[in-house]
Amino acid sequence: MGIFVLGAKTEPLFKRKNMYILITLFSSVFLALRPIPWAKDDLNYLDYAMYGGELLQYTLERSVTNPLFFFVNEPLWLLINSFAGEFLQPEMVVRLVIFFSTFMVLLSMGRITNYSFFTILFFFVIVQLLKNHVTHLRQGLALGVYLTGIALNGRKGLLVRLLSPFVHTSLWFTVLVEFYEHVTSKLRLSFFIKAALFAALILAGIFFLPTIIQMTGDRRFTEYQFDMAQSSSFLGFMWWFILGMLFFIGRKRNNISDLGTYGILFYLASYFFLDFGARVFENFVPLILVSMLNSTKDFKVLFGCLMFFYGLVAWYFRGGLVF
Repeated sequence: MGIFVLGAKTEPLFKRKNMYILITLFSSVFLALRPIPWAKDDLNYLDYAMYGGELLQYTLERSVTNPLFFFVNEPLWLLINSFAGEFLQPEMVVRLVIFFSTFMVLLSMGRITNYSFFTILFFFVIVQLLKNHVTHLRQGLALGVYLTGIALNGRKGLLVRLLSPFVHTSLWFTVLVEFYEHVTSKLRLSFFIKAALFAALILAGIFFLPTIIQMTGDRRFTEYQFDMAQSSSFLGFMWWFILGMLFFIGRKRNNISDLGTYGILFYLASYFFLDFGARVFENFVPLILVSMLNSTKDFKVLFGCLMFFYGLVAWYFRGGLVF
């Protein structure tokens, strides 16, 4: 499903790589050692660590009557919690999840960007990235698995990427987008046609999505509104509409940047119809960032400044370091 371009090869800079890994290790430990609970979701993850085995057994039993349920109830996440919970206290399980998710995401993004230190900077500045390693831990770990698959490349990388939706279901969208890119590339369509077709398919798919989700037995079906999120504002749509046009024009064409473009299109197409569209879009943000860091200097400076401003504004409206 596509060959990912990891950027131009440069002279090995072992010192930079080692320093990057050291900072990544420190950052992962720093987040993992935070007081628990300090975020509203922490107690939920303590429950996963305590009852992961029972939840996994329930998933397997229900999947007998409805096999689709297996694909939406995150069995790999439950298996990890069940196994770790047998040997460790729930709090330690949560800390290990935070550590490994942070380390995998930063290390994978570092490898793709030739260990650019701006990767770590944007990790902490962009709220949509950091929060997945502070509050939405399932999504953070799933992203770590997916990005590890991209960094590995080849069939081994594909296999790893296909595991990510079994940690968090939102990654099914990312995998399906990758599959779409693979199929349409075989048809030798221009990217403009592929993008237009993709937007049309998203809008059509949204119409059938409630029925599909209900068929799977997803436990969150009653929580979804299938409408614009109440906390949304038109500013978010306009901001990413402008950034999306800039990204489309200035990016370097490769598989990762194409996926990032599809992610922006998905966000814009689903903005007024899916209350969880922004949550899915978060999975594409790392791809957009690494594409930026692998682009030309002028584009990197312009787009990087806009993303930095975007991150600071997001922190401001959150009221600071609040989870």
